[in-house]
Amino acid sequence: MLPTQVHGGSFIAGGTTGTGLDGSALAVRENMIVVTVQYRLGVLGFLKIDSLGLTGNYGFKDVIMALSSSSPLFTAAPTKLTLLLAAFIKKEIVAFGGSSKVTLAGHSSGAEMIKALLVTPSAVSLFSRAILHSAPLNYADQSPSIANAIGTSILGPGGLNCTNLGCLQRQPVQNILDAQLSLFDPSTSIYAGYVQGASTVTPIRTVVDGSLVTRAFGAVTQEQGAIEGVGKQIIFTTMKDEACDAIGQLCVVSLTRSTVRRARLNLASQDRKSTRLN
Repeated sequence: MLPTQVHGGSFIAGGTTGTGLDGSALAVRENMIVVTVQYRLGVLGFLKIDSLGLTGNYGFKDVIMALSSSSPLFTAAPTKLTLLLAAFIKKEIVAFGGSSKVTLAGHSSGAEMIKALLVTPSAVSLFSRAILHSAPLNYADQSPSIANAIGTSILGPGGLNCTNLGCLQRQPVQNILDAQLSLFDPSTSIYAGYVQGASTVTPIRTVVDGSLVTRAFGAVTQEQGAIEGVGKQIIFTTMKDEACDAIGQLCVVSLTRSTVRRARLNLASQDRKSTRLN
C-alpha cells in the first residue's frame, strides 16, 4: 500500500512539514512507503477570474500532477520537483517495495480536495482508496459564480485595485497575501461574507468548474449518486483535536478541560448529525 497524504489548512495554510505530517513515523510503524504532497495555497492556488483567463483550481491540479506521471491539464510548466515526485509515485514505487495502488489520505481542506477528486473523471485511475479525515461535509461545494465573485473582489478597489492580468502579475506576493487576509476581516470592503453564498471560513477553495471537477460531491451523495470509478474503498473519520489551533486563537480566556469536553460533546451531538453519510 502507498499512502499519499494531502495536508489541510483551510486552503490558505499548512504544508508537508506541518505537525503530524511526518510520513517517516507512519512508514516505520506500518512498514510502508509514505508520500506527502504540497500544493499551491490561497489566492496563488485557487484564484478564479474567468474574464482574465484565470481558471482556478491550480492547487487542486498540483495534487493531480503529483499523482500522475504526466497530465495535459496544465498550461503553466510544473516545477521540477513536482515532475520528479509524479514520476516517482507512478513509475518507481514498485522498485522500493511499494504497491502501485495508491491510498490517498487528507485532513480538513486536504480531505475536501479528496472529495473533489472522487467526482473528477480525470482522477479516477490515480488512486484506489481514500481516507478523509474531518472533511467538512456540510460545507457547500464552491460554485464558479461564487469563486468569480471572490476573485473579482480581491482585484477590486478594496483589494489589489487591478483591472487587468498584467497589474495582478506585477503585484508583490505580500500584497496578494494582504488582500487574501482581508477576505476574513468583516471590517474590510472585500470581506467574503459580503458575497452571497460564500463561506467566511474557507472562501478560497476547490471549484466545481464543470470541466475538471464536473460534479458537486455534496449533491452526488445527497442524490445517492455514484462517485467516479467503481470499487473505491473510502473511509470517513475525524481528527483528534481538529482545528484546535484556530479555536485556541479565538479564545480570550482560559478554558478548563471539562469545559472543552462538554463543548466537543455538544458539537458532536448537534453538528455532526447533519454531515453523516447514510
